[in-house]
Amino acid sequence: MSVHSEELKRNSSSNPETNEKPKKTATWNQIFRPPTPPPLCSGHKERCVIRQVKDTSSVNWGRYFYVCSRANGAPGNPQARCDHFAWKEIKKKTISTD
Repeated sequence: MSVHSEELKRNSSSNPETNEKPKKTATWNQIFRPPTPPPLCSGHKERCVIRQVKDTSSVNWGRYFYVCSRANGAPGNPQARCDHFAWKEIKKKTISTD
């Protein structure tokens, strides 16, 4: 090992900014988590699609929900949209300050 690489190694372990990097990385990973995948519909076991309530007179206006991704069809048609419905859970992001 060269003198230069030993000096770099020594400086990096004593540098408080370098020691803070894992904490900062963990914090940013909490903030920018990838979205959770939509649930599976109960009828076909396929990924649901997300929709938003557009009726401005509704108490649920702007709220998101999941429904079966298939197209509407005749009642009883197994290829048509099933009756799966679920509200999207709203999770508040919290950041630990350990």
